[in-house]
Amino acid sequence: MPGRHLTSGSARIVCIVAGMLLCCAPIKQLPWMKQDDTYQCGSQLIEMLQPPMSLAKQFFLAHSPIILVVLIVALLTVIGEPAKEILCFNHKAIINGQWHRVITGHLVHLSSTHALFNMIAAVIGWLLLKNVLTITQWFLTLLINAIIISLFLLLSNVAWYVGFSALIHALIPIAVGNDRKLSQPIKLLVIGGLAIKVIYEQVYGATLTTSQLIGGAVLVQSHLFGLISGIATLLFLKRESLRAVVNRIL
Repeated sequence: MPGRHLTSGSARIVCIVAGMLLCCAPIKQLPWMKQDDTYQCGSQLIEMLQPPMSLAKQFFLAHSPIILVVLIVALLTVIGEPAKEILCFNHKAIINGQWHRVITGHLVHLSSTHALFNMIAAVIGWLLLKNVLTITQWFLTLLINAIIISLFLLLSNVAWYVGFSALIHALIPIAVGNDRKLSQPIKLLVIGGLAIKVIYEQVYGATLTTSQLIGGAVLVQSHLFGLISGIATLLFLKRESLRAVVNRIL
């Protein structure tokens, strides 16, 4: 009876099983082999037989926070007023139990221009500073700071707010402060420059040109709340380093 040929899928399974057995089998160690060589050979065989991850999947996993933010903002901007009405930060609605707005209010915008400006700033910041935190840390940082900023807005009795700019003002000090490639003077310069910009806005307000471009008034208090939230988060993340500095001083 003629032998049956293994399909490519069956052959792959057989090879993987062989690799697993090679990892686990108590093969006698040869004179020139190190103790873990047998196990490493089996592990390498399994890795070689696994299908390679596609470039698109690798790209998405590496940049998932900013990709998801941009896609969600783009979708909500296309939907327009209905999305804004349901998702914007609305003080009265939040007090009445619509707590989702403390997060979603940061994802809807006044206009497509407003959304475009914020997403350009977010993408540039991501490309420059994406490696300072893990993907999980980025998602947690976005979520926590969105909530903190919205709590500030609630306490300030702000009636209505939309936009990602407050979160950008929070993420800049967090990312810059955690970037090990930047020297302390550069970090202080960037965060200090951002603080000066925010203080200027509190005194003189946003420029008329900016308001005209985005289609409405800029809520400069949100930038201040974002900066405070970001610096507070940075200090929390750096608490061990700060404690060491204080101990040296004292």
